[in-house]
Amino acid sequence: MKVYTHKTELDASWSDVTYAVFNKYPNPFASHVLQSDVLSRSVAADGTLATTRMHVKKGSVPTWAQSLFKANPVSYIVEDSTVNPHAQRMVTRTRNMDHRRFLFIEETQEVVPHPDKPGATLLITTARISSNLGWGLTARLEKFGISKFAENMTRSRQGLLHVLASVRSRMHPAVAGAAAVLPA
Repeated sequence: MKVYTHKTELDASWSDVTYAVFNKYPNPFASHVLQSDVLSRSVAADGTLATTRMHVKKGSVPTWAQSLFKANPVSYIVEDSTVNPHAQRMVTRTRNMDHRRFLFIEETQEVVPHPDKPGATLLITTARISSNLGWGLTARLEKFGISKFAENMTRSRQGLLHVLASVRSRMHPAVAGAAAVLPA
């Protein structure tokens, strides 16, 4: 198993960022996302919102593996999320439901107010990538998965910033252009 972790600081409020996360598809940086649907949604007694969504995405298979595997280029991704507005904490957990033996990817994202920068938000992303294929290909597939995930993080953040700018223009017209990734 390979693990990838990334932290992103956003110059936007926690409520705006969580709203943008729920509305991140469609966006021009996510053309691989074909469809997103809410499967269930409930609110607990403490006010925590729990949502399960299904995303249908176009996948990619490494060129060297395309002749070995006739994998369906479409992948089904389940996303479970909880939003606790009182604690100001959102956690999403996504995982692929198919091709799991070939490559299983589980991503956890935590969205919390930045502890040192009032008005900013911190996104902590952790991906666990594993393959159970064997045949001496496990390490190679996991390395491909980590590399692809890291590469996709840039587009994912661009897409989130695009949606966040749209959210801010509707909710806070005077500060619409201020959404940005903060320097580390």
